[in-house]
Amino acid sequence: MLTWKQFCGLRARSFPCHIYRQHAFWNPQRSYKSILQKKTKRGTVDKTSRDNILHREIRDLLSTKPDISIDDIKIPENLIYKFLFRKNYDDMRLNDVKVVAMTNEGDGLAMIRRNMYDDDAEEGEYTVLVVPKTVTGDVVDVLLRRHHMFYAEAELVKVSRVSRRSSKRNDKLVVCPHFGKCSGCQLQMLSYEDQLEFKKCNIEKAYRYFYPEIHEKVPAGSIRVVPSPMQYAYRTKLTPHASLPRNLKSLKLPVPIGFVEVGNKSSIIDVDYCPVASPVINQTYPLEKDRFTRKLEEMATSGQFTKIDPTFTLRSSIRINHNTGEFEEVCLTKKKNVITEKVEDYVFQFEANEFFQNNRSILPTLLDFIRTNLKGVQFNYLVDAYCGSGFLGIGLSSTLPDVGSLEGKGKLFGIEIASKAIKYAQHNAKINGLHIPSRAEYVEGNSDNMFVKEEFAKSGVIGEESVVLMNPSRKGSTVTFMQQLLNFRPKAIVYVSCNPFTQARDLADFEALQRRSSTKYRIKTIMGFDFYPQTKHVESVAILELAE
Repeated sequence: MLTWKQFCGLRARSFPCHIYRQHAFWNPQRSYKSILQKKTKRGTVDKTSRDNILHREIRDLLSTKPDISIDDIKIPENLIYKFLFRKNYDDMRLNDVKVVAMTNEGDGLAMIRRNMYDDDAEEGEYTVLVVPKTVTGDVVDVLLRRHHMFYAEAELVKVSRVSRRSSKRNDKLVVCPHFGKCSGCQLQMLSYEDQLEFKKCNIEKAYRYFYPEIHEKVPAGSIRVVPSPMQYAYRTKLTPHASLPRNLKSLKLPVPIGFVEVGNKSSIIDVDYCPVASPVINQTYPLEKDRFTRKLEEMATSGQFTKIDPTFTLRSSIRINHNTGEFEEVCLTKKKNVITEKVEDYVFQFEANEFFQNNRSILPTLLDFIRTNLKGVQFNYLVDAYCGSGFLGIGLSSTLPDVGSLEGKGKLFGIEIASKAIKYAQHNAKINGLHIPSRAEYVEGNSDNMFVKEEFAKSGVIGEESVVLMNPSRKGSTVTFMQQLLNFRPKAIVYVSCNPFTQARDLADFEALQRRSSTKYRIKTIMGFDFYPQTKHVESVAILELAE
């Protein structure tokens, strides 16, 4: 192993040593284990980090090759350093590499003998490659790029025609000319049926990794993914970026405006049109690009450089004619613009930079699915944890008894940590006919302590007469929340997640807590929803019922 002094001497002419020390890999003692032990806001080891999941997927690959161990694929530090500062990878091309699996991120996995490109490698040493924009069965030419402890990044150069016999890939399905370089979509080369199968397998993988006991509770093969009514032109929000130098005086026009390049987060692919975005967004986007470019030209000509936001906000909204009730779709472009969305007969408003589901075409299907699964549950209260601007609770408010009256049972209670979202949730409840506070009540706060908040105690909400709705961010929930949820004893729990891995982890935590409690829940169903066709993402909905 190189000493630190020897390593610095390798590139001392090009880079001062202090730059090396600032780099993520400067410390020879840094290991993959240290990455897996990063602390998170949960206060625990991050089992569901991308690095950890990829490591599990690599071990899955090794399980199909009994003669190859984890030590056989471990990359030596000198090889990691060699590729870390390499500027030109053109001489690192490997041909006819077979992709044998896919990661949950939509990347291909391949395994090659290391001596194919490293003269110092011994027989029996291998390198696992992560190859974006490839699928199982592809035979590809790649350029080797950055190396890590247990895998190397690779750039796709060409897909061999041989793949037609072994792969489900069909490049005729690709509609975007930037697909090969843009990091936005991962799956356009697959038929829609194969995309749904990929996402179903990801949900199953998430539970296999983090809640393996689930197979005793949910029948094998019962998980599926509900298709989106629209596979393109569905997305109601787009946030392209501009690539600007730190010193605007060195500005070279025009600058690229679009999305991050695959495998290179510092590079932007210039894009004029996005096939998954709604038509009104694609009509407005070029106009915004022109406006932004003219602004930069004026600054460069005058020499007066002012702060400029390099991130665009393009959001579809409806504009209602209050005299006729008719409405049209428009694209709003300022972060503080108030967006109006209509889902079924419900209307929602929120600021353009705030969270709201970006595929409205599938939202009625989601609501119908939850309503159907709650039909046999008798409840008087909906508790909307992580409520945001109120979509899920308000959309399901028709399931409450007497919800249209000012008296009687039936109440929605929501909590959200973002104060602005709470204001819009209250506003949305009012415009959808839910009287505040008799029929709907929203409070600002952390969901972790919602059940012990004074406002919650005074709301009159009773656990055994409630259904709790959960829709946390990608990082998922916490053990603290799940313990309070168990103590609250709602009739049913609806957990909507954009990350099935953290959902599986949370439900495993919930199962562990139940073992020390007399309160028991059964998992009624787990179902995927394809909110984002052409991409790796999938929404997962788990519904649990109190076992009487």
